[in-house]
Amino acid sequence: GGGAAAVCSGTNRTVLTLSGHLGTIQWQSSTNDINFVDIPGMVTASFTASNLITTYYRVVVTNGVSCTPAISSSVVVSVKLTPNSGRISGPTSIPNNTSASLTLVDFGPVDSSLIWRYGTTATGTFYTNGQTATTISTSKLTKDYYYKVTVSKDGCSSTTAPFLVDVSSAVKIEANESITPFEVKAYPNPSSSEFTIETSAKGAMNVKVYDMQGRFLETATTNKVGSKLAAGTYNVIVNQGANTKSVRVIKQ
Repeated sequence: GGGAAAVCSGTNRTVLTLSGHLGTIQWQSSTNDINFVDIPGMVTASFTASNLITTYYRVVVTNGVSCTPAISSSVVVSVKLTPNSGRISGPTSIPNNTSASLTLVDFGPVDSSLIWRYGTTATGTFYTNGQTATTISTSKLTKDYYYKVTVSKDGCSSTTAPFLVDVSSAVKIEANESITPFEVKAYPNPSSSEFTIETSAKGAMNVKVYDMQGRFLETATTNKVGSKLAAGTYNVIVNQGANTKSVRVIKQ
C-alpha cells in the first residue's frame, strides 16, 4: 500500500491525484488490494472518488506501445461509520417561563459526542448552549424554541431533525400585531420631593436607585421613590416581570 485516506459513510467523496508520471494513465480499484479492475473513463491525473465503500486505488501508466506499464502503489480509502443522530424526545408544549427536559434517543454509537443547539426557527441559525449530556434541561422559556443535536464520532457527524418546544402561554406575534415595548417614565423629573414611576407593563415592580458612581442607595416595591435623596442625578432601575429598564432622574 502507498497511503491511506478516510471518509465518512453515506454521501462522501475524496480527490486522488497522481504526480510525477509520464505517459497515459488508467485508474483501477479493488476491494481487497489484490484484484484490481479498470475504472471506465478515469484516465486523468486527478480522480474524484464518491459514494464510497472501503476501496483500494492505483494507477497503471503506459508510455509507448512496447513498454511495460508502470503500476503505482495502491492507496486505501477507508470509510468510517457516520453516527446515527437519533431523535429528540420531550414535551412539545410547556407553560410560559418554565423549563423542558429533553432527551436524545435512538442514537449510536453510544460513545459518540453530543452537542445541543437551539434556535428560534427550524431553518435559521442554531446556537450551541454548551450542553453535551444525553438528557438536558432547557432554561426557562418565554417563547418557542427549536432544538437540534449533532452526534459526532471519529470525525464523522449527523444532526437530528429540529424539535419544537412550544411555549403555550407565550405572547405570539401575528402578522398584523405588534408587541408594545417596555417603557418607563419618572415624573415629575426634575423633582424636589419624590418621583412617581410609571411603566407600560402590568404587575408588581421592583425599583432600585443608584448614584452616578454605581453605588446602590435604596429600593422600593411601590411606584414612589426618591423622597430621601439629596440633590443630584441618579439612575433608577425598574424590574417588572421579565422586563428591566433604567431611567435617569434629577433631584433638586
